[in-house]
Amino acid sequence: MPTVYVCLWFDTEDFIAPIADDAARDVAQVMTGEGVPGTFKLVGEKARSLERRDRWDAISALGRHDIGYHTNYHSIHPTITEYVRGLGWDEGASEFERREESGLRDLERIFCTEISCYGQPGGAWAPQAFPALKKWGLIYVDEGDNIGFREEPFWYCNTLTVFRLHWNCHRADLWGSDAEYGSSLERFDEIYNRLSRTGGLISIFYHPTEFVHAEFWDCVNYRHGINIDPKDWKMPRQRSEDEARTGYERFRHYLRHILSKPEAQVVTAAELPDLYPDLAAGHLFTAADIAAISRQCPSGIRELEAGPGFLSPAEQFALLSGFLRQRGVGSVSLRQPLGPKERILTTRLPLEVSIEAFMDAAGRAEQCLELAGHLPDQVAMAGTSVAPAEMMLGMAQVCEALIHTGQLPGEITLRPADFQMESYAEDSDHLWDWMIFAEDFTAPRVVELTRLQTWTLKPARLAL
Repeated sequence: MPTVYVCLWFDTEDFIAPIADDAARDVAQVMTGEGVPGTFKLVGEKARSLERRDRWDAISALGRHDIGYHTNYHSIHPTITEYVRGLGWDEGASEFERREESGLRDLERIFCTEISCYGQPGGAWAPQAFPALKKWGLIYVDEGDNIGFREEPFWYCNTLTVFRLHWNCHRADLWGSDAEYGSSLERFDEIYNRLSRTGGLISIFYHPTEFVHAEFWDCVNYRHGINIDPKDWKMPRQRSEDEARTGYERFRHYLRHILSKPEAQVVTAAELPDLYPDLAAGHLFTAADIAAISRQCPSGIRELEAGPGFLSPAEQFALLSGFLRQRGVGSVSLRQPLGPKERILTTRLPLEVSIEAFMDAAGRAEQCLELAGHLPDQVAMAGTSVAPAEMMLGMAQVCEALIHTGQLPGEITLRPADFQMESYAEDSDHLWDWMIFAEDFTAPRVVELTRLQTWTLKPARLAL
């Protein structure tokens, strides 16, 4: 039977309450005692606070597991979304790297290990984080609504992403009634039984502070856009001794329940890249592959299975462009550009253009791919401008002619293209309901950039 992988990850973030240090240690020790590996995503300030308080017992217990990064300061304003919300792609990417790299380096120093993954604080999504994550070699592991792909891991901005798994995400109710806890185990069994037919990933997350507190540390100090001086910090309400003991006992039982499943295998975030490799990376694509891309484009620009794996629309665009650059001679190596950085209003179509004008424009698009590493926002052509989706549709026409006749056509007609990937990005107001944001907080620029980068979206599939 196919393997059902289970990834347990813990947002380890509460740096104000010393009892949360005990919780982080104790949760890690329970995991170790049961022989279950976990991924502990630490806030930079949490790691530094453990160091300042000489909590080497907690550092040692956590260090027996996989370590991920959960931002430098979590809920202290400005949060990630707040400081990038008015910035473009390049400016936001630079600002994320400037503010967040020091926390990552502190984790590496304190735990003497490589960091496996990144996850956002609460609802603080920012697509501009991805260039730095790619540079740092981190995958994205979290849960939220901003973007997803059919409740499975996916590639976004050329980074393996475990996000919006929804029905494949689970949390046993450790602190409810016995009936509620039992029902939550039944829910796990339903997910396991479904995935055991095909294989897949179950994502499970907790916060160590939950094991000792009945409310979150940041919600009592940083809610609705307010910053508070550390000397005025309020401690979150603690659980009773009975509640805390019940939580730990059920957590241990939950781990044993997971391990009792014959096809379940617990993995860490560090293991996911080997389980979900990008099989298309480094592959040479033939004329037959280019023909498959060209045939699909008129019916809709979307992800495509070609060669050994899947291709995002941005990768398909780059392959078509490379094929034209080579005038249809030889195989084309895969490049993985980012999507456009802006949405530009372009020419009303259809539009007939000469092949000379089109190939001149294709050369400028190719230059953008080569020099900037992203799709052009627009392509100037014959005194007008063309959006990347329509440009891709035109390239598909020319590539088909080269493949079938060996020659360029005399002219082509540019038509509206159906780019189908933006539906995977959410744009509803509830994205900004995280109580740390101001009550009227919105981030339309963040939503727009998220949608533009769906050009890079494609499914991640388990290696056989």
